[in-house]
Amino acid sequence: MKRKYGFTLIELLVVVLIIGILAAIAVPQYQKSVARSKAAEQVINLKNISTFVKAFVLESGRNPTDYGELSVDFPGCGYTPLGTITYLNCGKYTSVIESSGRAIFIGPYDGTNYNLSIVSRDTYILYTPINTSEVICINGTKAPLKLSCKDIGFSKTAVTNNCFWGNCFSN
Repeated sequence: MKRKYGFTLIELLVVVLIIGILAAIAVPQYQKSVARSKAAEQVINLKNISTFVKAFVLESGRNPTDYGELSVDFPGCGYTPLGTITYLNCGKYTSVIESSGRAIFIGPYDGTNYNLSIVSRDTYILYTPINTSEVICINGTKAPLKLSCKDIGFSKTAVTNNCFWGNCFSN
């Protein structure tokens, strides 16, 4: 009697099932870690832009209303005017200085939406008031959310009811 070597169909199915379960667990964790690393890059860029804005305030005695007023070049970035607001578009993210110059906003750019309005976004937005170095996260309100503040590691998010743009920052 000859012995046959190899795997049975049941053994192969069990292996494929185990690999499928491991992939179902690993892929979402991988996607979250990629989102966290992109958000960490945005936090660094937000703090750098904030430093440039603070230097502008010290030099001119007023808040900037646009990136064009800053004497700094953003390599690989371009300016996109939408109405009266000019957005800084850097491929992976978009940023804007709040109209009174008291805050800077930044959020992921998906190739279609420059706008940093929470009403039209399905991702988070980060912002920092110029007078502090605190970075605050706001969830967009467009459902379903692709990325939330919790997904990128922010445990506390801003309340947005009457706190966006100029309403958030009193003199």
